[in-house]
Amino acid sequence: MIKDNPSEIADINELVVGPGDVAIYFDNKCLRPIDETGCNQWAIIVDETGGLTRRNSKVVHIPFQELLQMPHLQFRGNPHPDHGERISDFFLNHRRHHDLFEAGEKALLQGNLQPFEWGQIFPTRPEYKNDEEFEDAWKQLLIEARPMDVIFTARCKDPVSRIIARTTHGPFSHVASYLGNGQISESVTSGIRTGQLSDLYKDRSNWVAIYRHVDHLNTMFTFEEAQKITQGVTLDFRDGYNWYQAFRHGIMSFRGKHEESMAPNSWLYRGSWVLIAHA
Repeated sequence: MIKDNPSEIADINELVVGPGDVAIYFDNKCLRPIDETGCNQWAIIVDETGGLTRRNSKVVHIPFQELLQMPHLQFRGNPHPDHGERISDFFLNHRRHHDLFEAGEKALLQGNLQPFEWGQIFPTRPEYKNDEEFEDAWKQLLIEARPMDVIFTARCKDPVSRIIARTTHGPFSHVASYLGNGQISESVTSGIRTGQLSDLYKDRSNWVAIYRHVDHLNTMFTFEEAQKITQGVTLDFRDGYNWYQAFRHGIMSFRGKHEESMAPNSWLYRGSWVLIAHA
């Protein structure tokens, strides 16, 4: 039986669960490590028939009858019941796309509801009827930007940018750190570059998106804090960043190894970034 407002831990005997609830259990077909409760697998409940789970590289449907036979079975209630149907729809719509399905799992785990509100991981590029609309979008983007945000970009008329975006399974080809006061810091193959975001990327042929980590939505950083943190990160990354390493990370992203890759789109597959504004 499916209910509209699931409890924190559902009653297994009555099977009172709702869309977006999670079943946790042990599956001897799963190669994941076993946790302290003896479980190594989970399934997202999507409807009255059961849930969806990842087995190796495939997403499969697991009916309630099969779930009830799994050792150490327990149900965790969806903490966002008002999004239950959207969560269910997202996973049903992406069941044939392993990477997107996994990205949804990670977003759900971190409480990032944006993919479920959109029904997809990536935003749609905005379109403008005239320069005035474009200027308004840029003005709003700069208003919304805060220190420690991350800037994702794509040069839509640049063949290299389009190839990078396509082969890494997303819309973006470059990433930079926002320091504040309109200033960004970025690592390019020629070195570390700082400058004004508008000077470097404001062009109708470019797509610029500001993202904020889900853990930082209510945190305010100063320009000095962002500068110090960004310098440390870019210097650590600088030693290994060259054309070879850029190609290497692109290949990892192409193969779906998004946790290991530093390619821009791989960041978004991790489910922890929320779009704040784009132009």
